[in-house]
Amino acid sequence: MNARLICLALLLFVAAVGRTQAQTEPTHQNPWYITINAGYTINKAGGSLVDMVQQLDREYGIKNATQKNGGGYEINVHFQRKISDFVYIKTGLGYIQKQVNPEENSYPLYKDSLKTGYLSIPFLFGVGIPLNKSESFQLLMEGGPSGNIKLIDKTYHGPDRAGFKTYPFVLGLQAGAGIAFKLQSAVRMQLLYTFRQDLTHAYDESLYWGAPNEPIRTRSYTFRTSSFSVGIQWPLQ
Repeated sequence: MNARLICLALLLFVAAVGRTQAQTEPTHQNPWYITINAGYTINKAGGSLVDMVQQLDREYGIKNATQKNGGGYEINVHFQRKISDFVYIKTGLGYIQKQVNPEENSYPLYKDSLKTGYLSIPFLFGVGIPLNKSESFQLLMEGGPSGNIKLIDKTYHGPDRAGFKTYPFVLGLQAGAGIAFKLQSAVRMQLLYTFRQDLTHAYDESLYWGAPNEPIRTRSYTFRTSSFSVGIQWPLQ
């Protein structure tokens, strides 16, 4: 499955729900909204493997080691329900691509390149705080857990590794903040920053550096991802 097919699947998902029509103002009996947004991702790797490589860099006096962000993007279709005047819950589906080269200019001879695309399913609580009397501008803050299912994996690992595993499911946490402003009646544009942190391993890598005197050891990578997105939100009937 490639990125075009994923985008098509998301559009079909929206079309299936899109039989509902936008109304001029949402009622208290039907406080549901749909949001479609897209954005750019900035990724860094963490985990015990990053810690080990950083320790080796210090031991060998390597000072210019860095991580090279490979970029990426996200496309999301979210459904949001107001549970009070300012508080809401949100869930939905999204595709997020995460890629980074975590060992640029570092000690390992063969460098890893991490690149995986996920189906993202968040479960978020949020608040929308009006910034003016007409409530045409709102401050948004939200957060909660997110499940990430591997769809596409183009990760490269060094040939001197004893083993490498990309996990099919990664549990994470995310938090975001931004602003929303009315374009017309009940339609809003959103500008949102989101930070995501993996709670479980995204990858495991087994190393036998120093063999045969040193046993094979397995260490992990996790992702830390920032994203900047633009979206449109409207109420559902």
